[in-house]
Amino acid sequence: MPITTTPLSPALGAEIHGLDVARLDDADRARLRAAFLEDGVLLVKGLADMSPEQQVELSSVFGECAIHPIPTIRLKGHPEIIVLAADVAEGLAEDDPAREEVVGQIPWHSDLTYTDSPSRGSLLLARVVPPELGMTGFIDTAAVYDALPDDLRARIEGRSAVHSLGPIQEALKSAARADDEMEGGDAPTFEQVVHPLVHVHPESGRKVLNVSPAFLQSIEGLAEAESRALIDELVAFATDDRFVYLHQWDEGDLIVWDNWRTMHLATGHKRKHARRMHRTTLAPGRVPGELAA
Repeated sequence: MPITTTPLSPALGAEIHGLDVARLDDADRARLRAAFLEDGVLLVKGLADMSPEQQVELSSVFGECAIHPIPTIRLKGHPEIIVLAADVAEGLAEDDPAREEVVGQIPWHSDLTYTDSPSRGSLLLARVVPPELGMTGFIDTAAVYDALPDDLRARIEGRSAVHSLGPIQEALKSAARADDEMEGGDAPTFEQVVHPLVHVHPESGRKVLNVSPAFLQSIEGLAEAESRALIDELVAFATDDRFVYLHQWDEGDLIVWDNWRTMHLATGHKRKHARRMHRTTLAPGRVPGELAA
């Protein structure tokens, strides 16, 4: 059965149908790469039995797997995969109110913009999902740029912005607690980096609003108050509900996203419930095959 797609939501994305991860052929690969470039966010359901090896192989359809710079969250034996987990109710009594606390919240961001080379994208597989909350939101920042008012677009053209990991490091530790499944080790530190506020997607040619609210610190060339006001204005516009798709996970759901034209968030979930996700990260190179430049 050939791979087909249907719209994922009015905001963005496509759902993939007919994918057999054990029998990928050249036609499947070409269709998946085309959908990735066209739609930015792809959903595949029913992959609860997919092995780590198959996840890495499927990831190679979209690009080369990168080794995430934070070693504490890498899956043992499969360093291409990181484990995002927040099942931290162990040792708490059943009547402890801390069990109702929401953990694992990560605000809107594009991955690794606090480094010189943000990743090409990611594949996120739901291994364990909570019965409530635990959602992931996505925004197409190319569509956001297209919708910007002309005056706001003119104010940001040619400007650059400073990104750093900053205070989000504590949230990342909460969302990705190392355990026996992970490699462990010390998390590295990252210096501030500068990225264009608007960039051109190197494969589609579309302009993208390059905001990553969790990591975006300031806009170069502007006074602090003016910089903060412009950032707040851009973030408010970009995160308007009309641009947002919020995904409620089922076990075995896989979402692929183009990190060069999207941002995402994690809503978090109650501490009493487990949530465990396996993610591969695509290196910041060109997509192989037909879509390479």
